[in-house]
Amino acid sequence: MRTTDLRKWCPPILLVGGLVLFGLAFATWGVGTQGVQPTVTGLGKVSVRGLTADDVAFLQAHTGRPGLVSLVLGIVIAISAVLSWWRTELHRVASAVAAIVALATAIWAMLTVWSLESKLFDAAVNDALGGGSSVLRPGWGLIGTIVVAGVCAVVGVSAATYLTGEAKV
Repeated sequence: MRTTDLRKWCPPILLVGGLVLFGLAFATWGVGTQGVQPTVTGLGKVSVRGLTADDVAFLQAHTGRPGLVSLVLGIVIAISAVLSWWRTELHRVASAVAAIVALATAIWAMLTVWSLESKLFDAAVNDALGGGSSVLRPGWGLIGTIVVAGVCAVVGVSAATYLTGEAKV
C-alpha cells in the first residue's frame, strides 16, 4: 500500500471507528444466562421481561455504566481522526493519539469481560446475585467494542508509522 493510500483512508476509518465505539456504548454489554435473561447496556439501561418497573429501576440505579468509557474514548478517536484529516501536519500525532486511545478502549472492554458482573453492577446487586457465580455473559455491544477498538488501534499505528512521507511502501 502506498503512503498516499494510507493518508487517504486512515482518517475516515478512524472517524467511523470512533463513532461506532460511541454507538456501541448504547448496545447490549451483558445478557443474563439464567431465568428471565436480563440485558444491560453499556450505559446502564436494564431490560428484564416480567420484572416490575420498580425492580428494573432498582437495577438501573445500581449499574456501573462501563460503556461511558468507550463512549468518551470513541469521541476522542473521532476528534483525532478529524484533526488528522483536516490538518496534514497533524497526521502522525493525531493517528498516534487515536491508536493509544483505541488500545485503552480495547483493554477496558477486555477487563469488563473478565469481571462482567462487577463492572455492570455495583456491590449491592452483586451481593444479591450471590457474588461469585456468573449470571451474565458478554453482549454483542461489548464484543463489538473490543473488535472495533482493536481495528482502530491497528489503523492508528499504521497511520502514525507510515504517514510521515518518509516511508517507501
